[in-house]
Amino acid sequence: MLRKILQLCFALCVVLGHSAWALNLGGSILGGSVKLVGAKVTAINVGNGLEAGSISTNAEGAYSLTLSPGTYRLKVLSTAPSLYPEFVTPDFSLTQDSVRDVLVIANLPYSISGKVSSNTSLSLLSANVFHGQYMDGMFYGTAVNQCNTMWSVGGSNINAARVNLGADGAFSFATGADTRRCIGGQLSWNANASGLVALSGTPGSMSVQSSGSMSFSTAAFDVSTNVQRDIALPDLVKVSGETRSASGTLVGGAQVSLQAALIRGDANYTISASTTSDSQGNYFVYLPAATYNLTLTPPAASGLSTYSGTLAVDAQANQTKNLAFAPLPHSVSGKVSSSTSLSLLSANVFHGQYMDGMFYGTAVNQCNTMWSVG
Repeated sequence: MLRKILQLCFALCVVLGHSAWALNLGGSILGGSVKLVGAKVTAINVGNGLEAGSISTNAEGAYSLTLSPGTYRLKVLSTAPSLYPEFVTPDFSLTQDSVRDVLVIANLPYSISGKVSSNTSLSLLSANVFHGQYMDGMFYGTAVNQCNTMWSVGGSNINAARVNLGADGAFSFATGADTRRCIGGQLSWNANASGLVALSGTPGSMSVQSSGSMSFSTAAFDVSTNVQRDIALPDLVKVSGETRSASGTLVGGAQVSLQAALIRGDANYTISASTTSDSQGNYFVYLPAATYNLTLTPPAASGLSTYSGTLAVDAQANQTKNLAFAPLPHSVSGKVSSSTSLSLLSANVFHGQYMDGMFYGTAVNQCNTMWSVG
Protein backbone atom coordinates (compact mmCIF):
# COMPACT_ATOMS: atom_id res chain seq x y z
CA MET A 1 0.00 0.00 0.00
CA LEU A 2 2.77 2.40 0.96
CA ARG A 3 4.53 1.54 -2.27
CA LYS A 4 1.48 2.56 -4.33
CA ILE A 5 1.18 5.83 -2.43
CA LEU A 6 4.83 6.67 -3.10
CA GLN A 7 4.41 5.88 -6.81
CA LEU A 8 1.35 8.12 -6.99
CA CYS A 9 3.17 10.98 -5.27
CA PHE A 10 6.10 10.61 -7.65
CA ALA A 11 3.81 10.71 -10.69
CA LEU A 12 2.02 13.77 -9.32
CA CYS A 13 5.32 15.58 -8.76
CA VAL A 14 6.36 14.83 -12.33
CA VAL A 15 3.08 16.22 -13.68
CA LEU A 16 3.23 19.31 -11.48
CA GLY A 17 6.88 19.86 -12.35
CA HIS A 18 6.19 19.63 -16.08
CA SER A 19 3.25 22.05 -15.74
CA ALA A 20 5.35 24.53 -13.81
CA TRP A 21 8.01 24.51 -16.52
CA ALA A 22 5.70 24.62 -19.56
CA LEU A 23 6.31 27.91 -21.37
CA ASN A 24 4.31 29.62 -24.07
CA LEU A 25 5.99 30.84 -27.25
CA GLY A 26 3.81 32.85 -29.64
CA GLY A 27 3.85 35.61 -32.20
CA SER A 28 3.10 36.43 -35.83
CA ILE A 29 4.54 35.06 -39.06
CA LEU A 30 4.94 37.91 -41.55
CA GLY A 31 5.99 38.24 -45.16
CA GLY A 32 6.84 41.94 -45.23
CA SER A 33 3.65 43.44 -43.79
CA VAL A 34 1.53 40.52 -45.03
CA LYS A 35 0.28 38.06 -42.41
CA LEU A 36 1.09 34.54 -43.58
CA VAL A 37 -2.05 32.51 -42.90
CA GLY A 38 -1.80 28.71 -42.69
CA ALA A 39 2.00 28.66 -42.46
CA LYS A 40 3.39 25.64 -40.61
CA VAL A 41 5.58 26.64 -37.65
CA THR A 42 7.81 23.94 -36.17
CA ALA A 43 10.00 24.34 -33.06
CA ILE A 44 13.25 22.34 -33.21
CA ASN A 45 15.06 21.57 -29.95
CA VAL A 46 18.65 22.48 -30.67
CA GLY A 47 19.93 20.23 -27.88
CA ASN A 48 18.69 16.98 -29.42
CA GLY A 49 17.66 18.07 -32.92
CA LEU A 50 14.13 16.76 -32.42
CA GLU A 51 10.82 18.42 -33.19
CA ALA A 52 9.39 19.88 -29.98
CA GLY A 53 6.07 21.15 -31.34
CA SER A 54 4.31 22.21 -34.51
CA ILE A 55 1.25 24.30 -35.41
CA SER A 56 -0.24 26.23 -38.38
CA THR A 57 -0.87 29.97 -38.13
CA ASN A 58 -4.45 31.18 -37.74
CA ALA A 59 -6.40 33.69 -39.82
CA GLU A 60 -4.34 36.49 -38.26
CA GLY A 61 -1.03 34.85 -39.10
CA ALA A 62 -0.43 34.07 -35.41
CA TYR A 63 0.99 30.93 -33.81
CA SER A 64 1.28 29.61 -30.24
CA LEU A 65 3.40 26.70 -28.98
CA THR A 66 3.86 25.18 -25.51
CA LEU A 67 7.51 24.25 -24.91
CA SER A 68 9.86 23.37 -22.08
CA PRO A 69 12.75 25.71 -21.28
CA GLY A 70 15.61 25.24 -23.70
CA THR A 71 17.28 26.43 -26.89
CA TYR A 72 15.22 26.34 -30.06
CA ARG A 73 14.99 27.38 -33.65
CA LEU A 74 11.76 27.84 -35.60
CA LYS A 75 11.19 26.47 -39.09
CA VAL A 76 8.45 28.14 -41.15
CA LEU A 77 6.90 26.67 -44.27
CA SER A 78 4.33 28.94 -45.98
CA THR A 79 1.43 27.90 -48.18
CA ALA A 80 3.16 29.70 -51.10
CA PRO A 81 6.71 28.31 -51.02
CA SER A 82 7.56 29.73 -54.46
CA LEU A 83 7.07 33.24 -53.07
CA TYR A 84 7.99 32.58 -49.43
CA PRO A 85 10.49 29.69 -49.33
CA GLU A 86 11.18 27.67 -46.18
CA PHE A 87 12.65 29.90 -43.51
CA VAL A 88 14.62 28.92 -40.39
CA THR A 89 15.27 31.38 -37.56
CA PRO A 90 18.56 31.73 -35.68
CA ASP A 91 18.78 29.76 -32.40
CA PHE A 92 17.27 31.40 -29.35
CA SER A 93 16.96 30.58 -25.64
CA LEU A 94 13.50 30.15 -24.11
CA THR A 95 13.43 30.73 -20.33
CA GLN A 96 10.02 32.40 -19.91
CA ASP A 97 6.79 33.02 -21.81
CA SER A 98 7.84 34.92 -24.92
CA VAL A 99 6.54 36.66 -28.03
CA ARG A 100 8.66 36.10 -31.12
CA ASP A 101 7.52 37.43 -34.49
CA VAL A 102 9.14 35.93 -37.56
CA LEU A 103 9.74 37.92 -40.75
CA VAL A 104 9.96 35.55 -43.73
CA ILE A 105 12.08 36.87 -46.58
CA ALA A 106 10.09 36.87 -49.82
CA ASN A 107 11.57 35.42 -52.96
CA LEU A 108 10.99 38.31 -55.39
CA PRO A 109 12.45 37.18 -58.71
CA TYR A 110 11.98 40.31 -60.82
CA SER A 111 12.93 43.97 -60.72
CA ILE A 112 11.31 47.23 -61.77
CA SER A 113 14.07 49.71 -62.46
CA GLY A 114 14.70 52.86 -64.41
CA LYS A 115 15.88 56.43 -64.29
CA VAL A 116 14.14 59.74 -63.72
CA SER A 117 15.70 62.49 -65.83
CA SER A 118 15.16 66.23 -65.81
CA ASN A 119 16.76 69.29 -67.38
CA THR A 120 16.46 70.75 -63.89
CA SER A 121 19.12 69.35 -61.57
CA LEU A 122 17.54 66.71 -59.34
CA SER A 123 19.60 68.13 -56.48
CA LEU A 124 17.20 71.12 -56.59
CA LEU A 125 14.14 68.89 -56.46
CA SER A 126 12.98 66.96 -53.43
CA ALA A 127 11.94 63.80 -55.27
CA ASN A 128 10.91 60.23 -54.49
CA VAL A 129 9.50 57.36 -56.54
CA PHE A 130 7.56 54.22 -55.65
CA HIS A 131 6.01 51.21 -57.34
CA GLY A 132 2.41 50.41 -56.70
CA GLN A 133 -0.88 49.07 -58.00
CA TYR A 134 -2.69 51.06 -60.69
CA MET A 135 -6.20 52.06 -59.63
CA ASP A 136 -8.88 53.40 -61.95
CA GLY A 137 -12.59 53.60 -61.33
CA MET A 138 -14.81 54.75 -58.48
CA PHE A 139 -13.49 54.27 -54.95
CA TYR A 140 -15.69 55.41 -52.05
CA GLY A 141 -17.56 57.73 -54.41
CA THR A 142 -14.42 59.31 -55.89
CA ALA A 143 -13.04 58.76 -59.38
CA VAL A 144 -9.46 57.49 -59.11
CA ASN A 145 -6.94 57.15 -61.92
CA GLN A 146 -3.46 56.87 -60.43
CA CYS A 147 -0.67 54.75 -59.01
CA ASN A 148 -1.45 53.83 -55.42
CA THR A 149 0.97 52.74 -52.69
CA MET A 150 -1.59 51.54 -50.15
CA TRP A 151 -2.23 48.21 -51.85
CA SER A 152 -0.23 45.05 -51.19
CA VAL A 153 1.99 44.15 -54.13
CA GLY A 154 4.39 41.25 -54.57
CA GLY A 155 3.67 39.96 -51.09
CA SER A 156 4.67 43.13 -49.23
CA ASN A 157 3.15 46.50 -48.53
CA ILE A 158 4.67 48.77 -51.13
CA ASN A 159 4.74 51.80 -48.89
CA ALA A 160 8.12 50.27 -48.02
CA ALA A 161 9.01 50.30 -51.74
CA ARG A 162 9.62 54.04 -51.90
CA VAL A 163 13.02 55.60 -52.48
CA ASN A 164 14.33 59.15 -52.51
CA LEU A 165 16.04 59.98 -55.77
CA GLY A 166 19.72 60.78 -55.83
CA ALA A 167 21.43 63.07 -58.29
CA ASP A 168 21.53 60.32 -60.94
CA GLY A 169 17.76 59.69 -60.71
CA ALA A 170 18.16 55.88 -60.75
CA PHE A 171 15.72 53.57 -58.94
CA SER A 172 15.16 49.81 -58.62
CA PHE A 173 12.60 47.67 -56.80
CA ALA A 174 12.48 43.90 -56.28
CA THR A 175 9.06 42.42 -57.02
CA GLY A 176 7.08 39.32 -57.82
CA ALA A 177 4.90 38.63 -60.85
CA ASP A 178 1.76 40.76 -60.90
CA THR A 179 -0.62 42.70 -63.13
CA ARG A 180 -1.48 46.41 -63.41
CA ARG A 181 1.68 47.62 -61.72
CA CYS A 182 2.87 51.23 -62.03
CA ILE A 183 5.55 53.72 -61.05
CA GLY A 184 4.60 56.91 -59.23
CA GLY A 185 6.41 59.75 -57.56
CA GLN A 186 6.33 63.19 -55.97
CA LEU A 187 8.60 66.19 -56.47
CA SER A 188 8.70 69.63 -54.92
CA TRP A 189 10.81 72.75 -55.38
CA ASN A 190 11.39 76.23 -53.99
CA ALA A 191 12.75 79.36 -55.63
CA ASN A 192 13.88 82.82 -54.65
CA ALA A 193 15.00 85.81 -56.70
CA SER A 194 18.20 83.96 -57.62
CA GLY A 195 16.37 80.98 -59.09
CA LEU A 196 15.62 77.44 -57.94
CA VAL A 197 17.20 76.55 -54.61
CA ALA A 198 17.53 73.38 -52.55
CA LEU A 199 14.75 73.18 -49.97
CA SER A 200 17.18 73.14 -47.06
CA GLY A 201 18.95 76.21 -48.35
CA THR A 202 16.01 78.50 -49.07
CA PRO A 203 16.51 81.83 -47.24
CA GLY A 204 13.44 82.59 -45.19
CA SER A 205 13.97 86.35 -45.40
CA MET A 206 13.55 86.71 -49.18
CA SER A 207 10.59 88.98 -49.91
CA VAL A 208 9.66 87.11 -53.10
CA GLN A 209 9.58 83.32 -53.10
CA SER A 210 7.64 80.64 -54.86
CA SER A 211 7.10 76.93 -54.45
CA GLY A 212 5.76 74.11 -56.55
CA SER A 213 5.06 70.41 -56.51
CA MET A 214 4.39 67.70 -59.04
CA SER A 215 3.13 64.14 -58.69
CA PHE A 216 3.17 61.59 -61.50
CA SER A 217 1.93 58.12 -62.31
CA THR A 218 2.83 55.88 -65.23
CA ALA A 219 0.25 53.83 -67.08
CA ALA A 220 -0.39 50.29 -65.81
CA PHE A 221 1.90 47.45 -66.86
CA ASP A 222 2.22 43.73 -66.07
CA VAL A 223 5.26 42.11 -64.50
CA SER A 224 6.35 38.65 -65.68
CA THR A 225 10.02 39.50 -66.19
CA ASN A 226 12.37 42.37 -65.34
CA VAL A 227 10.84 45.74 -66.27
CA GLN A 228 12.64 48.92 -67.32
CA ARG A 229 10.75 52.24 -67.05
CA ASP A 230 12.55 55.54 -67.64
CA ILE A 231 10.71 58.76 -66.85
CA ALA A 232 11.57 62.14 -68.41
CA LEU A 233 10.12 64.93 -66.29
CA PRO A 234 8.62 67.97 -68.03
CA ASP A 235 10.93 70.98 -67.94
CA LEU A 236 10.36 73.78 -65.44
CA VAL A 237 10.16 77.27 -66.94
CA LYS A 238 10.13 80.61 -65.17
CA VAL A 239 6.98 82.72 -65.43
CA SER A 240 7.06 86.23 -63.99
CA GLY A 241 5.03 89.39 -64.18
CA GLU A 242 2.94 91.83 -62.21
CA THR A 243 -0.33 91.61 -60.33
CA ARG A 244 -2.60 94.56 -61.06
CA SER A 245 -6.12 95.75 -60.51
CA ALA A 246 -8.51 95.93 -63.43
CA SER A 247 -7.65 99.61 -63.80
CA GLY A 248 -3.94 98.81 -64.04
CA THR A 249 -2.83 99.74 -60.52
CA LEU A 250 -0.07 97.51 -59.16
CA VAL A 251 -1.30 95.26 -56.34
CA GLY A 252 1.27 93.95 -53.86
CA GLY A 253 0.64 90.99 -51.58
CA ALA A 254 -1.58 89.14 -54.07
CA GLN A 255 -1.57 85.36 -53.75
CA VAL A 256 -1.04 83.47 -57.04
CA SER A 257 -2.09 79.80 -57.12
CA LEU A 258 -1.86 77.57 -60.20
CA GLN A 259 -2.98 73.95 -60.77
CA ALA A 260 -2.86 71.77 -63.88
CA ALA A 261 -2.92 68.18 -65.08
CA LEU A 262 -1.05 66.98 -68.17
CA ILE A 263 0.10 63.81 -69.92
CA ARG A 264 3.66 63.32 -71.15
CA GLY A 265 4.56 59.97 -72.68
CA ASP A 266 2.79 57.27 -70.67
CA ALA A 267 2.74 59.31 -67.45
CA ASN A 268 0.05 61.54 -65.93
CA TYR A 269 1.21 64.62 -64.02
CA THR A 270 -0.59 66.79 -61.46
CA ILE A 271 1.13 70.14 -60.85
CA SER A 272 0.63 73.02 -58.46
CA ALA A 273 2.61 76.19 -57.81
CA SER A 274 2.07 79.23 -55.65
CA THR A 275 3.63 82.54 -54.68
CA THR A 276 2.75 85.97 -53.31
CA SER A 277 3.61 89.16 -55.19
CA ASP A 278 5.98 91.55 -53.44
CA SER A 279 5.10 95.07 -52.31
CA GLN A 280 5.66 96.34 -55.88
CA GLY A 281 3.29 93.75 -57.37
CA ASN A 282 6.04 91.54 -58.85
CA TYR A 283 5.72 87.74 -58.79
CA PHE A 284 7.39 84.68 -60.29
CA VAL A 285 6.86 80.91 -60.33
CA TYR A 286 8.58 77.87 -61.84
CA LEU A 287 6.40 75.23 -63.48
CA PRO A 288 6.06 73.07 -66.62
CA ALA A 289 4.33 74.26 -69.78
CA ALA A 290 0.56 73.61 -69.53
CA THR A 291 -2.75 75.42 -69.24
CA TYR A 292 -3.34 76.17 -65.57
CA ASN A 293 -6.34 76.97 -63.44
CA LEU A 294 -5.44 80.32 -61.92
CA THR A 295 -6.66 81.71 -58.59
CA LEU A 296 -5.62 85.29 -57.83
CA THR A 297 -6.43 86.27 -54.24
CA PRO A 298 -6.17 89.95 -53.23
CA PRO A 299 -4.63 91.18 -49.99
CA ALA A 300 -6.97 91.94 -47.13
CA ALA A 301 -8.91 95.22 -47.16
CA SER A 302 -7.94 95.92 -50.77
CA GLY A 303 -11.51 96.13 -52.02
CA LEU A 304 -10.67 93.63 -54.76
CA SER A 305 -12.40 90.33 -55.44
CA THR A 306 -10.69 86.96 -55.88
CA TYR A 307 -10.21 86.17 -59.55
CA SER A 308 -10.46 82.69 -61.05
CA GLY A 309 -9.43 81.96 -64.62
CA THR A 310 -6.85 80.16 -66.73
CA LEU A 311 -3.23 80.85 -67.59
CA ALA A 312 -1.48 79.31 -70.59
CA VAL A 313 2.24 78.67 -70.06
CA ASP A 314 4.36 77.65 -73.06
CA ALA A 315 7.78 76.00 -73.18
CA GLN A 316 9.71 79.27 -73.46
CA ALA A 317 12.44 79.41 -70.81
CA ASN A 318 11.49 82.84 -69.42
CA GLN A 319 8.15 84.45 -70.10
CA THR A 320 6.12 87.35 -68.80
CA LYS A 321 2.49 86.90 -67.76
CA ASN A 322 0.89 89.92 -66.14
CA LEU A 323 -2.15 89.07 -64.03
CA ALA A 324 -5.12 91.32 -63.37
CA PHE A 325 -8.04 91.16 -61.01
CA ALA A 326 -11.45 91.31 -62.65
CA PRO A 327 -13.25 94.65 -62.49
CA LEU A 328 -15.90 94.92 -59.83
CA PRO A 329 -19.38 94.80 -61.37
CA HIS A 330 -20.64 98.03 -59.75
CA SER A 331 -19.30 101.42 -58.73
CA VAL A 332 -19.93 103.81 -55.87
CA SER A 333 -19.33 107.38 -57.01
CA GLY A 334 -20.36 110.89 -56.15
CA LYS A 335 -19.14 114.35 -55.27
CA VAL A 336 -18.35 116.05 -51.98
CA SER A 337 -19.32 119.73 -51.98
CA SER A 338 -18.85 122.45 -49.39
CA SER A 339 -19.37 126.20 -49.17
CA THR A 340 -15.89 126.19 -47.72
CA SER A 341 -13.21 125.70 -50.34
CA LEU A 342 -12.06 122.05 -50.23
CA SER A 343 -8.52 123.32 -50.75
CA LEU A 344 -8.72 124.57 -47.18
CA LEU A 345 -9.88 121.20 -45.88
CA SER A 346 -7.75 118.09 -45.46
CA ALA A 347 -10.31 115.56 -46.70
CA ASN A 348 -10.58 111.91 -47.75
CA VAL A 349 -13.46 109.55 -48.38
CA PHE A 350 -13.85 105.79 -48.26
CA HIS A 351 -16.46 103.15 -48.82
CA GLY A 352 -17.03 100.43 -46.28
CA GLN A 353 -19.58 98.30 -44.47
CA TYR A 354 -22.28 100.02 -42.49
CA MET A 355 -22.37 98.83 -38.90
CA ASP A 356 -25.11 99.50 -36.37
CA GLY A 357 -25.69 97.75 -33.09
CA MET A 358 -23.56 96.64 -30.17
CA PHE A 359 -20.00 95.59 -30.97
CA TYR A 360 -17.73 94.53 -28.09
CA GLY A 361 -19.97 96.42 -25.66
CA THR A 362 -20.02 99.64 -27.67
CA ALA A 363 -22.96 101.05 -29.63
CA VAL A 364 -21.88 101.55 -33.24
CA ASN A 365 -23.75 103.40 -35.99
CA GLN A 366 -21.29 104.30 -38.72
CA CYS A 367 -19.48 103.35 -41.94
CA ASN A 368 -16.58 101.06 -41.20
CA THR A 369 -13.52 100.35 -43.39
CA MET A 370 -12.34 97.31 -41.48
CA TRP A 371 -14.80 94.96 -43.17
CA SER A 372 -14.29 93.38 -46.56
CA VAL A 373 -16.46 94.92 -49.26
CA GLY A 374 -17.17 93.64 -52.76
